Amino acid sequence: MALCDAQGHNVYVSWRHANGYIIRQRLFVFHMAHSPFHL
Repeated sequence: MALCDAQGHNVYVSWRHANGYIIRQRLFVFHMAHSPFHL
């Protein structure tokens, strides 16, 4: 039971981190595309 919970937790954490990375990447691309200052 504990092993199952641990696996589910690891999948949830990895999914959450991956989703967070995708969101940050999209926000960064959006910011760069709409920023008046191109460094």
